[in-house]
Formats: sequence, C-alpha cells, structure tokens
Amino acid sequence: TTSHAQGASPTQLAVLHSAFTSSNVDVTIASLAGGTIPLHQDATTTKAQKELNKRFTSDENVALVESKPAWTFDGRDFDGFVLCGGPGALHDFVDNFGLRRLLQPAIAVGR
Repeated sequence: TTSHAQGASPTQLAVLHSAFTSSNVDVTIASLAGGTIPLHQDATTTKAQKELNKRFTSDENVALVESKPAWTFDGRDFDGFVLCGGPGALHDFVDNFGLRRLLQPAIAVGR
C-alpha cells in the first residue's frame, strides 16, 4: 500500500458499472481489503463526471461501503474481471495475495 491516500476513480467505476448493468450484466464489486472502497478524487473531474459520481456513490445497490475482500470469491465463478484503481493500483495490485487468490484459479480455467 502506498504511503498516502489513493483509491479507485469514482468516474471509472460509475461508467463501467452503468455500462454493465444497463446491458443486464451481473456486477460484483469487491476490494483488496474489504470494507469501504477508497475513492480517488481527481481535481480535473468535470461537472458532468461529478454528477455521475454523486449518483453512483449514493446508489443503494452499489456496495462501496461494505465490499467483500477479493480473496473471499472464487474466480472460477466469474466470466471476467475489471480492475479499477487510481495511481495506488500500481503498488497495491502488484503481488497482492488476495487478488492473486481470486485471479489465478480463473486464469487456470481460461477466464
């Protein structure tokens, strides 16, 4: 983990979540540690992106507060994965045991 606050891009999460759910794709949101997902606030976010972020983060169907840790899922149960993260992902995703525990079984069966 990096020494200063990072987090996932709320705009990136909101756009992807909207695209998948509007296409009737089941979406599971997980995080490396579980619990509240940290969100990276970009100073260059436009007004439209801020509105999208607000709608997304207030949606009661979005598990940003009580996300489950990635390692608690069996990667073979999913058809695909999208890994979202701000600059901290460059550090946090590398050699992360929980992420590896999720993805390696999925890769092994061709997901």
